[in-house]
Amino acid sequence: MQVAAIGTTATGGQERTIKNELGKDEFLRLLVTQLRYQDPLQPTNDREFIAQLAQFSALEQMQNIYRVSLMGQAVTLIGKTVEAEASGSSGTQEVIRGTVTAVNFAGSKIKVLVGEREIEINEINRVLG
Repeated sequence: MQVAAIGTTATGGQERTIKNELGKDEFLRLLVTQLRYQDPLQPTNDREFIAQLAQFSALEQMQNIYRVSLMGQAVTLIGKTVEAEASGSSGTQEVIRGTVTAVNFAGSKIKVLVGEREIEINEINRVLG
């Protein structure tokens, strides 16, 4: 029996990336798979699918509200001095301290510009003023 390391497969040794978000495409694939493999003699009730869709829609809206909230917080950091811990070029953690001059919304990541470094908002440890 061959045991694979975390993040690899037993056959190919290739790393698998895991997304932390369930998007619309994944939800629809899950719904189609559920329909495909349901018992034809006991089909799922339409109300169950509507409830699942409503739950997914509510979750998506909460994620959007959270993202907008983070964007608002990031914008308020412009002009403030912050301290952050980020990975340096050698892979070690280093403390970065400086004034936030810009905010960048790149996909699902929110980054701030501190001096010449762009760091993720979640790496900021302290706001000094």
